[in-house]
Amino acid sequence: MQTFKEIFHVGISRNKTKLITQPGKNCQTYHGKMCTLCPAINLAYDVESQIKNEAFQKFWAENNLDGKVHPLITSPRGRNYRTNSKRRAFLWNGDFMLGLTEQEEDGPIKPLNVMACAIEPELHAKIYDRLFKFFSSREGAGLSEFLNYTILKGNYETQALILNLRRFTGYERPHVTRLSKLITREFPSVVSIFVAENEHSKYYLETLRMNRIFGEKEITEFAGKEKLLYLPEAFSQTNSSMIDAMVDSAKNLLKPKSNEFFLDLYCGYGLFALSFAPLVAKTLALEIANASFSSAISNAKRIKSSARFTKTDINEKAIEKLSPLPENTIVLLDPPRQGTATGVIEALADNNVARVLHIFCEADIIPDELRRWKKSGYMATEVVPLDMFPATEHIETMVLLNHQ
Repeated sequence: MQTFKEIFHVGISRNKTKLITQPGKNCQTYHGKMCTLCPAINLAYDVESQIKNEAFQKFWAENNLDGKVHPLITSPRGRNYRTNSKRRAFLWNGDFMLGLTEQEEDGPIKPLNVMACAIEPELHAKIYDRLFKFFSSREGAGLSEFLNYTILKGNYETQALILNLRRFTGYERPHVTRLSKLITREFPSVVSIFVAENEHSKYYLETLRMNRIFGEKEITEFAGKEKLLYLPEAFSQTNSSMIDAMVDSAKNLLKPKSNEFFLDLYCGYGLFALSFAPLVAKTLALEIANASFSSAISNAKRIKSSARFTKTDINEKAIEKLSPLPENTIVLLDPPRQGTATGVIEALADNNVARVLHIFCEADIIPDELRRWKKSGYMATEVVPLDMFPATEHIETMVLLNHQ
């Protein structure tokens, strides 16, 4: 059986429309090569979204999955949408560079030191270019040898710059202070600067300690007119232009009622829990990550939400501790890319919850997860694909499940 990525790539290869030449320095490296990380980048976005929609429909049909599949919800920004971006620090033939890489995998990493990435806001390229020049200079050499990643997080108006360093001592601090003054002077939209100290850096925001160098301690995001804040190491959505579509789609699918209990698993900084709380009788949200949990608590207090939050790993035991859940419980779960832990789906089904909205950021795990739901007595009834990651081979999927 073909994966979604394989089907999507076949659709791209069969495209007969005229390809788009990327303007300026987009997708080009400092060494004159072309970046190939985004397979659909040279398609017009309306063409790409049609291919992705057809690929998803075919993927669903070939896997004999249940549920009515709705048309793909396209991104308001087909390009220049990534509000979160990063560059990894490398030495290449003895020269320092900042490069894009694919997801972490075993084996040698071949960086692409792009001048500008077409799926990031144009300002990100300018900031990264300035960082590259600083770290390549004699002035920045004392810091570059300890640099793992440079990261930008925020919204389309403001950014936080995070430097992931292998160490941060009295020796590195003056270099960081000098860089902080340079960047904030040249780029007023950079309103916060942090250092994430991490010796090994298997993950770009896995940190031993987060140090605030300049500006506010939290990063700003918006859900509709609601201002939400989160700590820099907390998970946040890559495509801010899709946040309202995500929340609206979740509400339209789950159809929360005023007498229902809403259980939000893997709640992050509280996006869904805080959006649903005014619509239901009670809201409980679970999260394991310290920064995300703290951000959710702070957001709830600041906007005076009735939502309650519990810090716990989301596993079978956590669900069993909540059992028995109220009869009128509706559930939303938005797990990480690898899916739910063993027993989570089964424990929720044992509680006979009324409705479930399962969100997937990795399409190819959907068949196995839905088989677990079906074996436990729940069937997919409605499916909404969302183009959270235009130009790439990735897709976000919301699946509504009801009793069989």
